[in-house]
Amino acid sequence: MSTSEQKTTKGKGEAKASPAPSLENATKPSAPAKSKPVTPAPATPAETEKEIEERLRAKIEAEYAEKAKETVVKDTPGSQEEIAKAVAKTSEELGAKPINRIVIIRANNVATNGEVQLGQLLPGTKKGYHVYKNDFDVYVTGLTDEELMEINKRLPVWDVERKIPNPEFWKKYSLVLGTSEKRLHIDKNDRQFIDWKVALSHPDIANSESKLNSRTPFFIVDEEAEAEQSNRELNALTKSYNYITNMTATEKKAFLSLLGIPSKDSTESVATLHLRQQAEEFPEKFVSYYEDTSKKEKLIISEMVEYNVLRKSNGAYYYNEVLLAVDMLATVQWMSDPKNQEVKLKLMQQLELAKKQG
Repeated sequence: MSTSEQKTTKGKGEAKASPAPSLENATKPSAPAKSKPVTPAPATPAETEKEIEERLRAKIEAEYAEKAKETVVKDTPGSQEEIAKAVAKTSEELGAKPINRIVIIRANNVATNGEVQLGQLLPGTKKGYHVYKNDFDVYVTGLTDEELMEINKRLPVWDVERKIPNPEFWKKYSLVLGTSEKRLHIDKNDRQFIDWKVALSHPDIANSESKLNSRTPFFIVDEEAEAEQSNRELNALTKSYNYITNMTATEKKAFLSLLGIPSKDSTESVATLHLRQQAEEFPEKFVSYYEDTSKKEKLIISEMVEYNVLRKSNGAYYYNEVLLAVDMLATVQWMSDPKNQEVKLKLMQQLELAKKQG
């Protein structure tokens, strides 16, 4: 392997693969690295160091060959809004009744004994919320241009010539809220749809009861959205449990490393407990990490950090003082580059030896 001068990646834009560092001549970390350099374990009768190298080399070459075969481009799923529109359109074509989605805006902390405390509203109180102009003298409505153009077929909310929200409509607009709840039929009434979008974007109106704070006297209750979120989390939790059940003890500890939880000294029971806790607290994150197409590479990188083969500092990954890449994605790209095969092989050897040493 050459001992040429190493160059590092600059910036955090599109990451470029670093040249393969010389592992023999890389300097040891001078500062905060508390870890000791990994020293090779003596060869065991079961598998010599040469046999380990040959096995890992074959594994890496097989991975590169497999990646070279991958030519299918996966379709990028659309946004939830696009999916919802497509489902609604299909339902209408099949003769289903239009959805009547109702959103409620409720007052928070209404006074009941006649004495108003800080942050409370008297019964019967009403407040009007207007929309305001930005620095470009354009009204900020909370609606997209596409939504405004669609509603403009029925209400004069859009200035067609200037392609901005119609000032004549919006300077008179007001969202009136009181201590009695306001029910909005957002799929059937344009004005009520506007009220909902304005409420969502207004800092004095919390988007849900859980997001209330001292300056939000009103909050939105969207049972449909809450149900959808709850169902997504339930589905993700079910998936997570299935994934945990099918993991080996080694995979459980490796996946915990990917989630940022130290695991090399954990028993399988403890690793399973931590995985279950992560799944229950962050089910959608758990599934996204597990189903990530780069999971295999990320697992290896995370383990290398935990076993002190690589060092992570401010999001960047180093071998001793040699910068490999500026973030996880760039490190995955570096590891996947066939030009870095020899270095990756040595890193994986160090990882395997570190695991054997405990």
